[in-house]
Amino acid sequence: MIVSVLPFAGAIAGPTVDQPTADQPTIDQPAVIGVPQARLPPSDPAALRLLAQFKEATGGAVWDKVGTLHIREAVLANGLNGGAETWVDLKTMRYALNVDAGPVKGMEGFDGAAFWDRDAGGGVHLKQGADRADAVRDAYDTAFGYLFPDRFPASITLVGEAHDSGHDDDLLRIVPVGGAPYTLSIDRKTHLIDRIVVPGPIETRVYDTSDYRPVAGLILPFLTRSRADGSSAIDQTARVVTLDVADTDAGAPFAMPASNATDVSIAGGKQSTTLPFTVVGGTMLVDVKLNGKGPFRLALDTGATNSIEPALARELGLPIEGALRGHGVGEASFDAGYARVARLDVGEVGLTDQLFYVIPTDSIDLGSRLPFRGLIGYELLQRLVATIDHDKHSLTLTRPDAFDPRDAGTLVPFRLRDRVPEVDGSIDGIGGRFLIDTGNGASLDLMRPFVEREGLAQRYGAHFTLITGYGFGGAIRADVVRVGQLKLGDVAIDGPVTFLTRQQSGAFNDPEIAGNVGEGILRRFTVTFDYSKGRLYLKPNRFFGEREVFNRTGFTIKQDGSVFEVVPGGPADQAGLAPGTRILSIDGRDPAQMSNEERDAMSHRPVGTKLRLRIHTDAGDRDVELTLRDVV
Repeated sequence: MIVSVLPFAGAIAGPTVDQPTADQPTIDQPAVIGVPQARLPPSDPAALRLLAQFKEATGGAVWDKVGTLHIREAVLANGLNGGAETWVDLKTMRYALNVDAGPVKGMEGFDGAAFWDRDAGGGVHLKQGADRADAVRDAYDTAFGYLFPDRFPASITLVGEAHDSGHDDDLLRIVPVGGAPYTLSIDRKTHLIDRIVVPGPIETRVYDTSDYRPVAGLILPFLTRSRADGSSAIDQTARVVTLDVADTDAGAPFAMPASNATDVSIAGGKQSTTLPFTVVGGTMLVDVKLNGKGPFRLALDTGATNSIEPALARELGLPIEGALRGHGVGEASFDAGYARVARLDVGEVGLTDQLFYVIPTDSIDLGSRLPFRGLIGYELLQRLVATIDHDKHSLTLTRPDAFDPRDAGTLVPFRLRDRVPEVDGSIDGIGGRFLIDTGNGASLDLMRPFVEREGLAQRYGAHFTLITGYGFGGAIRADVVRVGQLKLGDVAIDGPVTFLTRQQSGAFNDPEIAGNVGEGILRRFTVTFDYSKGRLYLKPNRFFGEREVFNRTGFTIKQDGSVFEVVPGGPADQAGLAPGTRILSIDGRDPAQMSNEERDAMSHRPVGTKLRLRIHTDAGDRDVELTLRDVV
């Protein structure tokens, strides 16, 4: 079944590579993330019979003679019109896809050993970890792997039935060796596959296939419509324009292209450059120019791709194209679009012809205006080695071939998970995979599935829940605890304050990830990201040995000075404060006039510090005093 692997959920991009490394598995080996072959349950004979019926209904023995399929499609995805061209080898599962849809362009493929993608700037990167497992699944499905169990081993089981839109379907769960699972629906009357369901950590995608037509002895679907599970809105369609069937792979472009990222430069031909950054609310901010205008303040976020707010796009006169649904750490989705920026300047570094997402910043509900107008991250970092000196507040960007790692610190290998660095680590001996996210101002957020699976709320005696932050998609609710030790590779960090998230959806509900490591941890190091080699370096700085402090006042306030949340049994609770209480002054100052940094400094004063508050109540204004102490 042909499922177009359309890169409309994110721009195709990646770090520069020359060739696969020796430790990257080939297709007949289990991937880093996936189900090892020895542990896969055997295929269900009933499921195999259903697939045999599909094979007979769509060509029978002709299938065994096919070498390659060459498909050209007209696509409408997220409001963008364009085209896609796919080559797929049914003998080896190799494929190549090229997409051109307005502002979104890119290529991806599998050359028999490596899964790769290439961005519009010419940068190529290998898919690893969960990204590779997803790519194995997609390649297997695109090559109709379930029709050839001797070629492409998989576990295929009959898992139920469905009755929808006049169809009575049997449901088959398929797990290719080294790949992620997905589900096929086969119509009992026609024996044709009419639906493919692909689960993901944030949302499940549903692909409806129809309009089967004869081609060279086969009968193949010419229309695929896709949507998010639970939504009736179709956001992608792919209609076959031409489909050629051949018994060889002559002329098929399966080779991984050479990396040739020509869209990045450093002024004066320099090999390296350094610029300052500032920190507001735990977020790293850099000044950039867009199309020669600015400077504008954007956040440097390894958990993000290029993004700007709609007001800035309008200010720059950029056409906003397309319409897509975005997801962040919050539970709500949000609408976004695309824009192309002719030039992005970060200090002396210039990037040309960059795709930006246009994301409404009001999806981050902080009660006040954000201190930045967009995000930069993956596109910059995958082209240059980035060294973040948290002591000097400086960012150094170096061409990969000129970077010398000898004094960079301890090496922690990483792979990319949907363009975010992912490392192996542990919490007090409990192993897991952790995302490295400079856009997260906290120290460590543990994902709800991991928290529940390991019983961490009970283990650490969690006794209060707060809104611990905001991101795209809304608020983050979590239990606040302190763990004994976080390890990232061979680097150990003692006693970090940790948020056990309660998110039911969004990025912090990922069942395959243990946690998200933010600036509260990273600020203890000079941090170097070398995306070209998948290497993170951590060099302790003067902050390394500090014991992390969590809000010792036991309350949070809104911009207008009203109490937002109170820690049960904490200093504010004992002083009689409650949510909604209006604070008129703190040590004689109007809290509405205090900056975020001043509020943060107030809550981190030494244990035993006394704060004098004047509050407004229905019974009149009165003074209260609270004594700071640790609440975790």
